[in-house]
Amino acid sequence: MGCDRDILLVYLVKNLPILFIILISAFLRFYNLLHDSPYFFNPDERNMANAITQFRLPNDIPQIPKCLLSQFQISNFKFQISDCNLNPNFFAYGQFPLYLALFSDQLSKPIINLFYPQLPTTIFYLRIFSALSSTLTVLLIYLITKELFKNLKLFPFIGNLKLKIENLAALMAAFTPGLIQSAHFGTTESLLTFFFMASIYISILSINNSILNSKFLILNSIILGLSLGTKLTGLFFFIPPIISIIIQFLKLLKKTVNLKNRFIVTLRHCFIVALLLIGSLFFYLLSSPFNFIDYENFRSAVFGYEQDVATGRYEAFYTRQFVDTLPIFFQSEKIFPYALGWPIFILGSLGLLSLSFKLLRSTKFNSSFFILIFSFLIFLLPNALLFAKWTRFMTPILPFFSIFAAYFLFKLRTNLKLDNWIIGLLVFISMLPGAAFMTIYTRPDTRLQASQWIYQNIPNNSYILSETGNVVDIPLPLLSKDQRSKTKDYTVISFDFYHLDENPALFNSLLSHLEKADYIFVPSRRIFANYTRFPSKYPMVTKYYQLLVSEALGFEEATRINSFPRLDFGNWNLDFVDEQSEETWTVFDHPVIRIYKKTNQLSKTDYNKLFENSKIDTLKIQ
Repeated sequence: MGCDRDILLVYLVKNLPILFIILISAFLRFYNLLHDSPYFFNPDERNMANAITQFRLPNDIPQIPKCLLSQFQISNFKFQISDCNLNPNFFAYGQFPLYLALFSDQLSKPIINLFYPQLPTTIFYLRIFSALSSTLTVLLIYLITKELFKNLKLFPFIGNLKLKIENLAALMAAFTPGLIQSAHFGTTESLLTFFFMASIYISILSINNSILNSKFLILNSIILGLSLGTKLTGLFFFIPPIISIIIQFLKLLKKTVNLKNRFIVTLRHCFIVALLLIGSLFFYLLSSPFNFIDYENFRSAVFGYEQDVATGRYEAFYTRQFVDTLPIFFQSEKIFPYALGWPIFILGSLGLLSLSFKLLRSTKFNSSFFILIFSFLIFLLPNALLFAKWTRFMTPILPFFSIFAAYFLFKLRTNLKLDNWIIGLLVFISMLPGAAFMTIYTRPDTRLQASQWIYQNIPNNSYILSETGNVVDIPLPLLSKDQRSKTKDYTVISFDFYHLDENPALFNSLLSHLEKADYIFVPSRRIFANYTRFPSKYPMVTKYYQLLVSEALGFEEATRINSFPRLDFGNWNLDFVDEQSEETWTVFDHPVIRIYKKTNQLSKTDYNKLFENSKIDTLKIQ
């Protein structure tokens, strides 16, 4: 017993840095996980939660296996099970995360109901698995980096403190803002990122040890099948294991001279690929069966509307920010600086270039580096070239930057002989954006803050002009008894500014609303930031915001409510202003809300003249 205890103690001390990093990453991801409860503003998450509410399982436990079999609609097994349904009738994503949340809810319901009967368990479990998979992704970053650079020495850090390069990569991944944000939403991004990193780790481990055995096939089949069952983006995750198999095949083929043996080697590796595909298909079918059972609806959703929106064949109102944007440049300006923070983005980009150059000029081909870099590029380029360039499309490659950044810092230290304190300072600065972003979840959501301000400051029966097409309309219904007593009755017009320039009747309605309005709400940047980019195409929308901001409409800004990532240093604080990022980065959990109050009553005729006589200038709402 004493010997075992000593071994355990030595193991813990040896691995103390990564254990500490995992604890930090878990805290950053699990902290205030239900931050926007009970409203839940992320529309993708709400769609998934609504799909889960359609599921029905029998109360009688022995009937559950029959219920599951009945869903496959096999002709020889026609079970008549009442109150049984596992078809989500929602195919933007696969069923795996939905079933994960469903069965977790069913298993824990007796205990949860006993202690937390009001807990919104559907979204709770979606977020639990999102945060958990994001935390495990940090561990995978550690393992991948350790396998890639196992010959590197300890990393000089500060004073006598030294870190392994794998600890440094994991630390940066822990503080990556985009990974922290995706962990706080019960969507598919964190799961997909975990599966991608797991696929890469197993493939690198396989190629470094020249192993293509049953464990390699089973683990990869499970990972790839479940990733497809989460979202079809999982197709990209086949790249690492396929490359691993091809490289090992070519190495073995090079050593094999006999023609018969070469044929056997070829046949064996083709068989391995076939087994991998069959195994992945099996777990895909198991985890997302209705993609097959209800194929027409699945095809219509994924290869119809979803595909049309992603490719720009159909221009939805929520994709106008992508019009006339350049691939790669858009991500480099609107996504990576915010989702990674400038330090990790810059260091990671330089690390990618440095590692790529090392791979190209090396006389000995490094298969592991090739798998890492090729996997990164093969995911980045197709997704960057899509018309729809949402932040979530880039989430699975965010951890790569931590590996590249750690490698670049190591090169800086060893090649340029930089002092330890400089390297330590760069690492510290790299952590600041993540620490700042975390503070968003320490404050009430801006929509809740705005609602409280509205009920406190806007008189009862006020007439309010707002905007349609936002995640939710404000003011929100306040839920506590004390808050409900402070609510008031308002007439809130959710006006359709999206079609103002197309529909003359809307313009006439706008003039009437302006005449009646006591207040104007701008609930997010969704309309003004996207439509005023094209004043010739949307002249009336541009004029509206231009006249509003200049106070020509007779309204002045009463308040502005924001919740930017922030660092507090006593009485001094530093805001990381991110409203100019890709819009989903802010509108899902910290939109800026502007409220304008009427200070000068104008008539409908006055407003009409203002629109007729005003010239369109470049507009920038600060």
